[in-house]
Amino acid sequence: MSEILHIDPFGGAAGDMLLGAFLDAGADEARVREILAGLHLDGFRLEVTRDRQQGFAGTRAVVHADSGGHPARHFADVERLLAAAMLPGAVRERALAAFAALFEAESAVHGVPLAATHLHELAAVDAVVDIVGVVACVELLKVERVSCGPVPVGSGSVQTQHGLLPVPPPAVAKLLEGIPIAGHAAAGEMTTPTGAALLRTIV
Repeated sequence: MSEILHIDPFGGAAGDMLLGAFLDAGADEARVREILAGLHLDGFRLEVTRDRQQGFAGTRAVVHADSGGHPARHFADVERLLAAAMLPGAVRERALAAFAALFEAESAVHGVPLAATHLHELAAVDAVVDIVGVVACVELLKVERVSCGPVPVGSGSVQTQHGLLPVPPPAVAKLLEGIPIAGHAAAGEMTTPTGAALLRTIV
């Protein structure tokens, strides 16, 4: 019998939300931390705690990055980072695919070449940790397939590096092409570019 992991993203999807959910599903936290250590990244701390929201218990994962900020990265920077990291091959491959999806979406919606595309808020250390952490969890859980219910995107507008944008922002809309989405009355962004790129990669 094949094992399928199903994501019910009723609260949206973001990198830290998915990381917490996969750890809660049984991914070995110690092994995830070992894999993240292979990135040789400074300036972050992963905090994993048990939490209760609206009567339900779960696992919260928060990446604390240092206050100095981190430079924007081009796709070539991310490729070099992952190539130099001591990661399992499947983790490296899937993480690279998720970042490729992010850069390709930003390139398409802004009309600039992929090589010239900057990911400001998306390629900070917390996004790298979220993406590598989530794909590491998928590998550690050894499921044959990941499925996902309709993804709520929120409503209204969100402030970004490119100014005030509608929800879902263009990059998120691009990443979710072909993926069922759900309407939601909640104001604001419920699914982030990092979350959307991860869903496109792992589902």
